[in-house]
Amino acid sequence: MSNNPYDQARDDARSGRGLTPGADEGVYWAERRAREENQKAKEDLERRGTESSAWPGHSAEPAPSIPSAPMSPEQARAGLLGLFTLPVAIAIAPIFVVLYPAAALTGALVGYGAWQVSQKVSPGSGAFTGLFVGGLALLAAGIGVRLEPALARLPGYSVVRFPMRLVLFGVLALVPLMLATGGAQGCVSGTEPESFGEFLTMLRAFYECTLGRPSNLAILAVGMVLFAFALRSARLREIWHRFLGTLGLRAVT
Repeated sequence: MSNNPYDQARDDARSGRGLTPGADEGVYWAERRAREENQKAKEDLERRGTESSAWPGHSAEPAPSIPSAPMSPEQARAGLLGLFTLPVAIAIAPIFVVLYPAAALTGALVGYGAWQVSQKVSPGSGAFTGLFVGGLALLAAGIGVRLEPALARLPGYSVVRFPMRLVLFGVLALVPLMLATGGAQGCVSGTEPESFGEFLTMLRAFYECTLGRPSNLAILAVGMVLFAFALRSARLREIWHRFLGTLGLRAVT
C-alpha cells in the first residue's frame, strides 16, 4: 500500500464505493470530474440567488419569455368598436321600445316562444341557446321596425301609437328621472331580487312609492310633455330616420 496521502484517500474512496485497489483508474477520475462539475453548478446557482437545480452543462438562467404578437390596427379598431357599441345598444334599447311598441312586442313574443320551445327540446339549455333566442327576438323586432312606415299608413294606427308611446315613456323614464332628481329616496330596496317574480314585486313597489308623491308626478308630467313635443319635431324625426337608415332598419330616401 502506498504511503502517499493522496493515493491513500483515493483507495479509501474506492473501497467505500466497493471498488478494489486494482479498479480502473478511469472510474475514479470520471466520478471525480462529475462531482466537481456538480459542485461548480451548485455554486453558480447559489451565487445567482436561485433555488432551482441545474444539471451539468445546463444554464441556470430562466427561459426567456416569448413576447406576444402586437395587436393589429384592425383588431384594435374592432375592440374599440365593440366597447363603444355595447353601452350604446343598451342605452338606445328603451328608445326603440318606446318608439316602436308593436315591434318590441313582436320581438318579445318571438323570443318567449323560442325559449319555451328550446326548453322543451333541450331542458336546461346553456348560454348558446340564450344567445340564439335573443338573436331571434332582435331579428323579429328589427323586421317590425322595418315595417313600421307601412304600418303608420294604416288608418288609426298612428292615433293609437302616440298615446302608447307616451305611456311607455312614462313607465321607462320614471326610474332614471326619479334617480336623477332624488325623487326615489326611500323607495329603492337595498336587497337584490333572487328571482324574476321578486324583481317584478320590487319594481311594482318602487312605482307605487314614487308615483304616490305629487312632486314626482309633476316631474313625470313635464317629461312626458317634452317628449310629446319631441315626437312632433320634424327635425328630430329626420335625424332619427337617418340613424335608422344607417342601421338598415329604414329605407333611405
